[in-house]
Amino acid sequence: MTHSFGFEGVSEKLFVLQQLQAASRDYCRNAGICQDSYPYGHDDWNDYEHKIKPIVSGYMIEIAAKVRILQDSMSGQIRPLIFERADKYALEDIPLGKVHSGNFKLSVRESCNKIIHATRVELHWVNRNRKTQSAYTHWSGAVNLFGEKASKPWHLELDATAWCVSIDTYLDHVLSSAASDGIHVA
Repeated sequence: MTHSFGFEGVSEKLFVLQQLQAASRDYCRNAGICQDSYPYGHDDWNDYEHKIKPIVSGYMIEIAAKVRILQDSMSGQIRPLIFERADKYALEDIPLGKVHSGNFKLSVRESCNKIIHATRVELHWVNRNRKTQSAYTHWSGAVNLFGEKASKPWHLELDATAWCVSIDTYLDHVLSSAASDGIHVA
Protein backbone atom coordinates (compact mmCIF):
# COMPACT_ATOMS: atom_id res chain seq x y z
CA MET A 1 0.00 0.00 0.00
CA THR A 2 1.32 3.44 -0.95
CA HIS A 3 0.77 6.84 0.66
CA SER A 4 -2.71 8.26 1.09
CA PHE A 5 -2.81 11.29 -1.18
CA GLY A 6 -5.85 13.32 -0.12
CA PHE A 7 -6.51 14.62 -3.62
CA GLU A 8 -9.55 16.59 -2.42
CA GLY A 9 -7.09 18.96 -0.75
CA VAL A 10 -5.05 19.22 -3.94
CA SER A 11 -8.07 20.39 -5.90
CA GLU A 12 -8.78 23.02 -3.24
CA LYS A 13 -5.18 24.27 -3.26
CA LEU A 14 -5.15 24.48 -7.07
CA PHE A 15 -8.30 26.60 -6.83
CA VAL A 16 -6.81 28.88 -4.15
CA LEU A 17 -3.60 29.42 -6.15
CA GLN A 18 -5.60 30.47 -9.20
CA GLN A 19 -7.72 32.80 -7.09
CA LEU A 20 -4.64 34.39 -5.48
CA GLN A 21 -3.24 35.19 -8.90
CA ALA A 22 -6.55 36.51 -10.22
CA ALA A 23 -7.13 38.69 -7.17
CA SER A 24 -3.62 40.08 -6.79
CA ARG A 25 -4.04 42.95 -9.24
CA ASP A 26 -7.31 44.27 -7.81
CA TYR A 27 -6.22 43.73 -4.22
CA CYS A 28 -2.92 45.57 -4.67
CA ARG A 29 -4.55 48.38 -6.66
CA ASN A 30 -7.31 48.89 -4.07
CA ALA A 31 -4.87 48.72 -1.13
CA GLY A 32 -2.27 50.91 -2.88
CA ILE A 33 0.44 48.29 -2.41
CA CYS A 34 3.48 49.42 -4.34
CA GLN A 35 7.04 48.16 -4.35
CA ASP A 36 9.66 50.83 -3.64
CA SER A 37 7.17 53.51 -2.64
CA TYR A 38 8.33 55.54 0.31
CA PRO A 39 7.98 56.28 3.12
CA TYR A 40 5.29 53.72 4.06
CA GLY A 41 4.13 51.94 0.90
CA HIS A 42 7.18 49.72 0.67
CA ASP A 43 6.31 48.21 4.07
CA ASP A 44 2.84 47.32 2.78
CA TRP A 45 4.37 45.66 -0.28
CA ASN A 46 6.86 43.72 1.88
CA ASP A 47 4.01 42.56 4.12
CA TYR A 48 2.03 41.43 1.07
CA GLU A 49 4.99 39.62 -0.48
CA HIS A 50 5.75 37.90 2.85
CA LYS A 51 2.15 36.71 3.07
CA ILE A 52 1.62 35.52 -0.50
CA LYS A 53 4.98 33.85 -1.28
CA PRO A 54 4.79 31.17 1.45
CA ILE A 55 1.25 30.28 0.37
CA VAL A 56 2.22 30.02 -3.31
CA SER A 57 5.45 28.12 -2.57
CA GLY A 58 3.93 25.83 0.03
CA TYR A 59 0.92 24.87 -2.06
CA MET A 60 3.00 24.31 -5.18
CA ILE A 61 5.52 22.13 -3.31
CA GLU A 62 2.76 20.05 -1.71
CA ILE A 63 0.93 19.53 -5.00
CA ALA A 64 4.13 18.78 -6.94
CA ALA A 65 5.24 16.25 -4.33
CA LYS A 66 1.87 14.47 -4.39
CA VAL A 67 1.88 14.29 -8.19
CA ARG A 68 5.43 12.90 -8.25
CA ILE A 69 4.69 10.36 -5.51
CA LEU A 70 1.57 9.29 -7.41
CA GLN A 71 3.60 8.84 -10.59
CA ASP A 72 6.34 6.81 -8.90
CA SER A 73 4.35 4.77 -6.39
CA MET A 74 1.56 3.83 -8.80
CA SER A 75 3.74 3.14 -11.85
CA GLY A 76 3.39 -0.62 -11.28
CA GLN A 77 -0.41 -0.44 -11.11
CA ILE A 78 -1.33 2.32 -13.55
CA ARG A 79 -0.33 1.70 -17.15
CA PRO A 80 2.45 4.05 -18.39
CA LEU A 81 0.26 4.97 -21.35
CA ILE A 82 -2.25 6.56 -18.95
CA PHE A 83 0.44 8.86 -17.54
CA GLU A 84 1.66 9.71 -21.05
CA ARG A 85 -1.84 10.50 -22.33
CA ALA A 86 -2.63 12.55 -19.24
CA ASP A 87 0.52 14.61 -19.73
CA LYS A 88 -0.24 15.20 -23.40
CA TYR A 89 -3.88 16.07 -22.66
CA ALA A 90 -2.94 18.40 -19.77
CA LEU A 91 -0.46 20.36 -21.89
CA GLU A 92 -2.41 20.33 -25.15
CA ASP A 93 -3.27 24.03 -25.36
CA ILE A 94 -1.66 25.32 -22.19
CA PRO A 95 1.90 26.65 -22.23
CA LEU A 96 3.20 26.03 -18.71
CA GLY A 97 5.91 28.60 -18.95
CA LYS A 98 9.25 29.34 -20.48
CA VAL A 99 12.60 27.61 -20.07
CA HIS A 100 15.12 30.47 -19.87
CA SER A 101 18.14 28.25 -19.27
CA GLY A 102 18.77 24.54 -18.99
CA ASN A 103 18.12 21.67 -21.33
CA PHE A 104 14.81 19.99 -20.49
CA LYS A 105 11.41 19.44 -22.00
CA LEU A 106 8.62 21.00 -19.99
CA SER A 107 6.10 18.35 -18.93
CA VAL A 108 3.90 17.84 -15.90
CA ARG A 109 6.56 15.62 -14.34
CA GLU A 110 9.41 18.02 -15.12
CA SER A 111 7.47 21.04 -13.83
CA CYS A 112 6.90 19.20 -10.55
CA ASN A 113 10.59 18.25 -10.39
CA LYS A 114 11.62 21.87 -10.92
CA ILE A 115 9.26 23.08 -8.16
CA ILE A 116 10.62 20.47 -5.74
CA HIS A 117 14.30 20.99 -6.58
CA ALA A 118 14.40 24.78 -6.98
CA THR A 119 17.06 26.40 -4.85
CA ARG A 120 15.70 29.90 -5.51
CA VAL A 121 12.10 30.96 -6.09
CA GLU A 122 10.93 34.44 -7.07
CA LEU A 123 7.42 35.61 -7.75
CA HIS A 124 7.23 37.99 -10.71
CA TRP A 125 5.86 41.42 -9.80
CA VAL A 126 4.34 43.97 -12.15
CA ASN A 127 4.34 47.72 -11.47
CA ARG A 128 1.37 49.71 -12.75
CA ASN A 129 0.75 53.47 -12.96
CA ARG A 130 4.34 53.99 -11.83
CA LYS A 131 4.29 57.78 -12.26
CA THR A 132 0.94 58.50 -10.62
CA GLN A 133 -0.53 58.61 -7.16
CA SER A 134 -2.38 55.37 -7.87
CA ALA A 135 0.76 53.28 -8.45
CA TYR A 136 0.58 49.65 -7.37
CA THR A 137 2.54 46.39 -7.68
CA HIS A 138 0.89 43.00 -8.11
CA TRP A 139 1.88 39.36 -8.65
CA SER A 140 1.67 38.49 -12.36
CA GLY A 141 1.15 34.78 -11.75
CA ALA A 142 4.66 33.89 -12.91
CA VAL A 143 6.95 31.95 -10.59
CA ASN A 144 10.65 31.98 -11.46
CA LEU A 145 12.37 28.77 -10.38
CA PHE A 146 16.15 28.46 -10.37
CA GLY A 147 18.43 25.53 -9.65
CA GLU A 148 21.21 23.29 -10.90
CA LYS A 149 21.29 19.83 -12.39
CA ALA A 150 24.66 18.13 -12.89
CA SER A 151 26.36 21.47 -12.11
CA LYS A 152 24.46 23.18 -14.93
CA PRO A 153 22.12 26.04 -13.96
CA TRP A 154 18.50 26.08 -15.04
CA HIS A 155 15.78 28.73 -14.88
CA LEU A 156 12.11 28.06 -15.47
CA GLU A 157 9.49 30.80 -15.54
CA LEU A 158 6.34 28.89 -14.63
CA ASP A 159 2.86 30.30 -15.21
CA ALA A 160 1.16 29.33 -11.94
CA THR A 161 -2.38 29.53 -13.33
CA ALA A 162 -1.53 27.41 -16.39
CA TRP A 163 0.27 24.95 -14.11
CA CYS A 164 -2.80 24.67 -11.85
CA VAL A 165 -5.10 24.03 -14.82
CA SER A 166 -2.67 21.47 -16.24
CA ILE A 167 -2.25 19.64 -12.94
CA ASP A 168 -6.02 19.56 -12.39
CA THR A 169 -6.53 18.16 -15.91
CA TYR A 170 -3.67 15.69 -15.47
CA LEU A 171 -4.94 14.34 -12.15
CA ASP A 172 -8.50 14.12 -13.42
CA HIS A 173 -7.35 12.05 -16.41
CA VAL A 174 -5.04 9.76 -14.39
CA LEU A 175 -7.50 9.17 -11.56
CA SER A 176 -10.53 8.61 -13.79
CA SER A 177 -8.54 6.25 -16.06
CA ALA A 178 -7.24 4.35 -13.04
CA ALA A 179 -10.77 4.09 -11.61
CA SER A 180 -12.13 2.75 -14.90
CA ASP A 181 -9.37 0.09 -14.74
CA GLY A 182 -10.55 -0.80 -11.21
CA ILE A 183 -7.58 0.84 -9.47
CA HIS A 184 -8.37 2.84 -6.36
CA VAL A 185 -6.06 5.73 -5.56
CA ALA A 186 -6.69 7.17 -2.09
